[in-house]
Amino acid sequence: GLLQHEVINMFNYCNSTFDDLVFAEDTEDNQFIHYAITGAVSEYLESNRVNESVSNELQQSAET
Repeated sequence: GLLQHEVINMFNYCNSTFDDLVFAEDTEDNQFIHYAITGAVSEYLESNRVNESVSNELQQSAET
């Protein structure tokens, strides 16, 4: 459903961060990687919030 779709999109959005920082089992405790991934997830969520807001505004203007 929608949750699966969003998780896949979030993973794809963050994948370059995982690759660039060579996330692996031996680096899983690296705080820098943790902060970078947290930042990427935050960016993804923020971009979706902005896109949803624009979509809602367009829908409201179409209704009037």
